[in-house]
Formats: sequence, C-alpha cells, structure tokens
Amino acid sequence: RLKRNETYRLRMAKIGVGSGASSTSAAYLTTIPSFTGPVAENDTRQVRVEVRDRYNNPIQGKMVNLTIMPTGGNQLGNLSVSGQLAKVVTVTTDE
Repeated sequence: RLKRNETYRLRMAKIGVGSGASSTSAAYLTTIPSFTGPVAENDTRQVRVEVRDRYNNPIQGKMVNLTIMPTGGNQLGNLSVSGQLAKVVTVTTDE
C-alpha cells in the first residue's frame, strides 16, 4: 500500500491502450550479462546480446549482425543469426 503524504517516483516504459497504440522499434543492443574486454587468441567467449527499444524493453525476433573487430580496427569476420535461439555459435575469422 502507498502511504498518504509520501512522495513516490514512478518509472515505466511506454504504455499504450487500445488498438491505436503504436509499437516500438529496435534502438540498441546490450550484452547480458554486461561484458567488455578482449578475447585472447584461440580462446572462446560466450556473448549474449539482447535487442532493446528506446524505453529499455527487450524486443524479440529481430535480426542481429555482428562484426568481429580487433583492437586495431580491421574487420576480421562477421556473424549473422536471424530468428535463431542458438546456444552455441562458432565463428571462424577471415584471417
């Protein structure tokens, strides 16, 4: 229960009521759990990404293309997974 004469802060995502409510579109990717840092040569790393809208809500069924880049900046390879719930994806770089 909310207490009388108490101030509360409400945070929420976009809310729509009825058939006129518009859907949101993809805005950014985030890693789950958050991971940053390099992966050593011949090492493996599991990275899970989630597509989110501008209100921070997860969006399902979107295509995600990832580019593998070394610290120096030259592209090493690509990963494209569309509509798959892959538990393990093996990526072989171009080099």
